[in-house]
Amino acid sequence: MAWSMLRSASGSGFASQIENLEEWAGYSVGIERAVTLPASWYTSPLALQLEKQHVLYNSWQMVCDVGRLQQPGDFVCGSLADVRYLIVRGEDGQLRAFHNVCRHHAAAVAQGCGNQLQFQCPYHGWTYDDKGRLVKATRLKGIKDFKATQFGLHPIDLYVWGHFVFLHLQGGKPAAAAAAAAAAGGGQQGQLQTPSVAEWLGAGGVRLQECGMADVQLLHIARREYVLGCNWKVFCDNYLDGGYHVPYAHADLASGLDLSGYTNELHEVLSIQSCSVKQGGSSSSSGESSSSSSSSSSGGAQLDRLAGGRDAAYAFVYPNLMINRYGPWMDTNVVLPYSGSSTDRCRVVFDYWLDAAAVQQAAATVEGSSSSSSSSSSAERDSSCSTGGGSAAGSSSSGSLAGSSVIEAARKSAFVRDSLASSHKVQEEDIALCQAVQLGLQEPAYGVGRYAPGPEAPMYHFHSLLYGAVMRGTREQQ
Repeated sequence: MAWSMLRSASGSGFASQIENLEEWAGYSVGIERAVTLPASWYTSPLALQLEKQHVLYNSWQMVCDVGRLQQPGDFVCGSLADVRYLIVRGEDGQLRAFHNVCRHHAAAVAQGCGNQLQFQCPYHGWTYDDKGRLVKATRLKGIKDFKATQFGLHPIDLYVWGHFVFLHLQGGKPAAAAAAAAAAGGGQQGQLQTPSVAEWLGAGGVRLQECGMADVQLLHIARREYVLGCNWKVFCDNYLDGGYHVPYAHADLASGLDLSGYTNELHEVLSIQSCSVKQGGSSSSSGESSSSSSSSSSGGAQLDRLAGGRDAAYAFVYPNLMINRYGPWMDTNVVLPYSGSSTDRCRVVFDYWLDAAAVQQAAATVEGSSSSSSSSSSAERDSSCSTGGGSAAGSSSSGSLAGSSVIEAARKSAFVRDSLASSHKVQEEDIALCQAVQLGLQEPAYGVGRYAPGPEAPMYHFHSLLYGAVMRGTREQQ
């Protein structure tokens, strides 16, 4: 792709930066001959702008668990890089998503999470209902050429897969997307003309289910957020090296996994890395580990963070979702660039899930707790409404699996505390690696590298999908 094409697509405002955005000589030549994605793609503001428009805003983005939105009026707010969203379950039981931007003067109409069916902008009081319709706008006497029906909240395409809620931002062009939806037949607001998540995942979605990554017998345990001093793709690359760095950077993890049998499989929009767990293996969290199994037990059975009759499986769903399944645990990681134009900063949101049976078992080890799962009229809710970094606050997807008191007791157990501490330790190790890589990418001594064809096939797959999407997007803009 010639620089002239990217220059034309970028506009004059980015003319001074285009010289730093190189063609990728490794595209479509095969991993055995390919050089890596050029360093400029990790440092150029233009690259980030194009990635937002053609990659992050033009793909399905997982934002929360559907259990967070069970009752009519339940809502959550969050952001996907520079785009704020609002998701609400309507009085009719339907989930809908909207751009969280008042159509009057652009203030957010809602914050955090809660339960309500109308949303009043705190700036001038414009009010919208659960279908995004403008239902109140005062002091408009004398206004001309105004129709309230044309000033509802812009819808966002929404789809539920398993117990996850996904959004699609239609390339970050809500007005054009809404017009296209209306022209296609005026379907339900918030349901535009995008292939479903199931269609998008294809056969890879079946493999995710086989790996237990759509298991509804999982309960939300915790959320952690990290801010890293690196480009968002550096974090992805670190995840996608096929376990290459694990023996050198994560001694505890390496001791618990059989890395000699590490395998990669590639699908259209995702990859899955997997390996078996050593007998008596150490615990793992987000593909990471602690040095020993927990001594927590109930009825004589020991809880182990990796044990559970399954291989450890780590899935990367293009472009920025990671789903990790190991023993009774699952965690999801969503990485997004920080809002604005900073290329060397990203936010990663970790959500941790635990099998319902393990929740009961962990809760039973906490003094004064009850393992009864008989009560809870609604799903357990996370106490935090924090939504930075791309995901809304998560919660269990079924309140009937365990009462809220049982889940709270499990969170206090040594088993859960040790697991989360182990994960945090390895995240700190990975943060140090990622930030060191970012510094190297910014130095003149580095331009491109090479791939290890065996372990780093998932990384090359990711780079190919991303580069291809940016090239197609810029070509279509000409």
